[in-house]
Amino acid sequence: MSTQFDFFSKGGCLLCDEIGNNFPLTVRLGLCEDPHDNILLETNNFVFLRDISPIVPGHCLIVPKQHFPSFAKIPERWTEELQDFKEACELLISREYQPPLLFEHGSGPLAPRSGACVHHAHIHVLPLTAPVDRWMGEIGPVRQVGRLSPYELPDRLTFTDYLAYQDQDDLTFLVVEIRTRPPCQFIRRRLAEHLSLGDWRWESAFARGLPVVPRHSTDTFSVCSATAATH
Repeated sequence: MSTQFDFFSKGGCLLCDEIGNNFPLTVRLGLCEDPHDNILLETNNFVFLRDISPIVPGHCLIVPKQHFPSFAKIPERWTEELQDFKEACELLISREYQPPLLFEHGSGPLAPRSGACVHHAHIHVLPLTAPVDRWMGEIGPVRQVGRLSPYELPDRLTFTDYLAYQDQDDLTFLVVEIRTRPPCQFIRRRLAEHLSLGDWRWESAFARGLPVVPRHSTDTFSVCSATAATH
């Protein structure tokens, strides 16, 4: 599944490049010498990365090491590992900043309609408070589903695009019937407006000066690196 940002990537997926150290964007931009420096926590199947262009200090991503279009598509045997890892990531951000909100633009199996701009599953983790569930109502009916376990995601979302949001009380909100197709990076846009930021685009800070790579050819944590429990 290609995206408008494929031309930034050597291998066709920016997050696969980053995790696999395949001439990743962070190295090409001079943000780090080794992309593993951006990994804050790690298990067998997931990493917790600093966002390449954070909206606020502490903005990070939970990412599966293998390529899946959304967290609804990960193998069922990984769900317990994901639950424990997600809690460890939330705890790290809470200790360094404040309890975070989480959101995902989940891509379905067909042409993407969720507003995701990179179709490698990733959950945004941001230490701030915002009415994300209200903004999601612009896209389709919002369902509050309480404390949703990752075990439930495949059953609910396997065949559809979706928007998912978890607030600081661990309540989960879903849009699974997308009636109005959201613009790319929809929730990021709304967060930037909410914070009165001048630009919402993660790529805007460097895109004009970045050399295009042919398809075939900062914030600082007091904890620089850590390892989560391995399952």
